[in-house]
Amino acid sequence: MVFSMASREFNYFTEHSLDKYSDEWVLILKDKVVLHDKDLGKILEESDKKYPRNRDILLAKVTDERTLIL
Repeated sequence: MVFSMASREFNYFTEHSLDKYSDEWVLILKDKVVLHDKDLGKILEESDKKYPRNRDILLAKVTDERTLIL
């Protein structure tokens, strides 16, 4: 899925502070952070278990320097 500026996940990401997840990966589903961890592998594994049919997610790495969105 390509995220547009109108997606719920992207809107949540831009409208909420994720400072408490500094140096962690966050997985946003619909309008909330549902998983977070420093290990991306754990996030992906847990996501496959908990949300196997949902592909409309946003993964972001939160850091002080920059934010990576996958």
